[in-house]
Amino acid sequence: MVHWIQPRPRPGIRLAVFAILVALLAISPGRLPAKGVGLVTIAFLTGSYRRAFVEEEKLETQLVICFYPLRKRRVALRKFSRIEVAIEEPSGWWVFFLFGPIQWLWNRILDHVFPWFSGIYQIRLAAPNRSILVWQGCSDEVYEQNLELLRGLTGLEIARGADT
Repeated sequence: MVHWIQPRPRPGIRLAVFAILVALLAISPGRLPAKGVGLVTIAFLTGSYRRAFVEEEKLETQLVICFYPLRKRRVALRKFSRIEVAIEEPSGWWVFFLFGPIQWLWNRILDHVFPWFSGIYQIRLAAPNRSILVWQGCSDEVYEQNLELLRGLTGLEIARGADT
């Protein structure tokens, strides 16, 4: 049985949104170089995500960038000794005062647009000599759900990571 780490990637929906946005880009006014930049931006925003699932005592993770899947990583769950969690403090008012409202707002937007890249929560499976990022995001609910899933599948203890 396959146990997906949430949120489960939905490439079909992503491709549909990509097609709609590219159609709108195609009929919009503008020169070809600007449309090329727009196409790459749309492909990056809609086609980049991290996928992870557990199947038959193996963890599989993969990063997809612009709909291009990068190298898969398969590791046996028995090689890990603990689940590490890290919670970064989100950028707060000090960022707002030091760098201005634009930087503060930009950090918030990036955390929600690319949670797999810059979210405040991280879940890793750790062995004595290495660790693998399983999930990263911003949602408390998804964080708890994935943590319970991994704890139930592996039976490992949860430890605070070095980053917190």
